[in-house]
Amino acid sequence: PIFDADVPSIASTGMNMIHEARLILQARTIWPYYHNVVHTALCSNVSESLGGVICLQVVVCLVLFPLSTLHAHQYLVQRAFFQEKSIASIEARREEKREQRVEMRRLEAAHAAGKVDDPEDSSASDADSSDTDAQRDEARQRWLCGGRRRNGRNSAASVRRADTLGSGQTSEVLA
Repeated sequence: PIFDADVPSIASTGMNMIHEARLILQARTIWPYYHNVVHTALCSNVSESLGGVICLQVVVCLVLFPLSTLHAHQYLVQRAFFQEKSIASIEARREEKREQRVEMRRLEAAHAAGKVDDPEDSSASDADSSDTDAQRDEARQRWLCGGRRRNGRNSAASVRRADTLGSGQTSEVLA
């Protein structure tokens, strides 16, 4: 196969390509491109652009970056303050609900045992008993509503709780 190659034709084609490449790469053909790219773009436009870039870097590095760090610090300090405040608020609400549950249990236990608020006073009148019932009902209502009321309505959408009344009935609390 190598002996079947037409070497004079291949050499002639190669010589024609080299001649055309020499014509394309002559100085008079390349000079306008070189002048536009190197002299005009790099020497004049880039030096002007570098001046603008340096000014922009000064503004960003010496003005905007310090301002952004101050703003970030202020935000983080406020965020930490509000987180502490909200955590304290949540803990206070939990403590209030715990106290309400304890009070309700105490009142229900006293009522179930037939006792009044003052355990030393065993001879309570009917008025004292009705006061205890009112206090128990008020504590139960506070507990059922979660200690908060919104527009005179319960904060839960619909709550059904076993609320032992004197006769063992249950009542439904709707929002």
